[in-house]
Formats: sequence, structure tokens, C-alpha cells
Amino acid sequence: MLRASLLTLIWVLIAAILPARAFEAPLPMDDAFVPSIAKEKDGLLTITWKIADGYYLYRDYLSAKGGDDQPLALQTDSGKIKHDPGFGKTEVYYGQASASIAKAPWQVRLTYQGCQEGGLCYPPTTRAIDVAAMTIETPGGAV
Repeated sequence: MLRASLLTLIWVLIAAILPARAFEAPLPMDDAFVPSIAKEKDGLLTITWKIADGYYLYRDYLSAKGGDDQPLALQTDSGKIKHDPGFGKTEVYYGQASASIAKAPWQVRLTYQGCQEGGLCYPPTTRAIDVAAMTIETPGGAV
């Protein structure tokens, strides 16, 4: 009897602790989705995001424009299908995501959007990439 009560107590505690993640304060967007860039000899620019645990990045909301405001083609891998309450069935990335731009111009404006699992969705954000200097401009300065 004591053992059954102890097991019940343990399960109740586990059930109470598991939803706590949804109540965690969200990370700043620049900590939840950390972009980095690399350029290949053939001119291919690759942007890679490190995505924090408990967060995801939308594939459909990745876009890029050149300095002349013309859209640039992004090559991306398939994401995982998620049934999102706000956007319906969509592809998302967990852990890491990457996108490539062939023959990238010297200036690129990159826009992306992501969410905290079970929590807040960040508004779309745009970062300026200086391909010559290999820097990504953030609200606080270059990375």
C-alpha cells in the first residue's frame, strides 16, 4: 500500500513538473535563433541557425532580398511537419536549420520567424548580412 502511494505521488509530481517548460520565460530572439554565415569558393552563401531546445524556426517564413530589394532564391532542406495552432500544417526546423544562396550579392537582407514550443511566437525579424565582411547585423551591432 505504501509503495502504491509513493508511486502515485511520484507520477503526480512528474505530471506537475512537465508542463512547467511552457511557462518558462522566453529567450531573447537572438538567443533562441543564432544565425551564422559561411561562403564557399563558388560564391554559395550558407546561413545556419542554431536553434535553442524548445524552439522551432518556420521554413515558410525564411526569405532573402539583395541590396536592390530583389528577392533571392533560398535553397533549404525539408523541415518537420508541425500542426501549428496559428499557421496550420507547416514545416519547421528544430535544433539547426540552414539555407543557401547561390552567387549571393554583397548585401543580403534575411528575414525569418520562429516560436517557443507551447509559448510565444516572435514577430518576423530581418538581419542585414554584409557578405564582403562576413558579418550579420543585429539590433545591437554586428555578429
